[in-house]
Amino acid sequence: MRVHLTANELISKCSTSDYFSQITTRENLYAAVSGMLTFPAMLGIFHHTLWKTLGVASHLKLSPLYGLISVCASGFVSCAVTTSVRDFCMGLPIFMSYSRSDIIICTTLSVIHFAIFSRRLKMVLPSHVLHPGAYARKTVPLDEITSRVTESQKRSVQKLGYKYGCHTCGVKYSRLNKVKRYIVRKWFPLQRKPNSLYYADHSPPVALAPVYLKRNKNAKGSLLPQCQSCSYFQATRVRLLLQNPDKYKNKDSLVTHSLRFKLCKIWLPWPILINSDVLLSYLHTVVEMVLKIF
Repeated sequence: MRVHLTANELISKCSTSDYFSQITTRENLYAAVSGMLTFPAMLGIFHHTLWKTLGVASHLKLSPLYGLISVCASGFVSCAVTTSVRDFCMGLPIFMSYSRSDIIICTTLSVIHFAIFSRRLKMVLPSHVLHPGAYARKTVPLDEITSRVTESQKRSVQKLGYKYGCHTCGVKYSRLNKVKRYIVRKWFPLQRKPNSLYYADHSPPVALAPVYLKRNKNAKGSLLPQCQSCSYFQATRVRLLLQNPDKYKNKDSLVTHSLRFKLCKIWLPWPILINSDVLLSYLHTVVEMVLKIF
């Protein structure tokens, strides 16, 4: 039968091995769930309160740096919450097991994990409807900004949409939605819905082509997949910019998408994993295999 140490005994011992030997599966579970919920919540707070208020969007040159700040801060807070919840469940003072080196390692692992699954840190920033969005990866090139879209280019845009989703908000449709749209148009012709799930969005917008051509006469455009709601919102913002430029505000053209589920937002409880015997034995096995090879 295992004997649990009291808070005063653990504090007096100040031994890492004694502390981690007292942690149960229930305490680790509560701590892990708290950290996994904190990470996307912190990304959303940065997304809506800080970056949207400041007018920071994903098309800016320093957007990877802003994204790195969001991911680092969110990872740091998630690690701190995981550690504090684990100490609280054990009846200990909060941050009793806090280790500066462990927090730095866990924050670094959080950034690496996010970068591997997202492939771009700017994904955590809002998208600007007049520029390529946070989910823009590949484009269909155009010879001129005002070039008309051909059928082959429309098909290419649809393929990009099925693969990467809307470049502005990240919404992603499956090919099954295309079959549903076809059935609706076939049997319910009064419901006007487009054949394609994604619009071929000109970047930059065609209505703003004269402005870009003044800056660069050889400017070329591109096509990006965009959903219906983002396309309509872009049209309203472009119309306002052309008709009432005095009333146009840059931050009002930002599209938030923090509630969009992405695999990169699943945070792993690194403070628990780095002190796990299973992980340590796995790393030990990997090191032995590498040493045998060399």
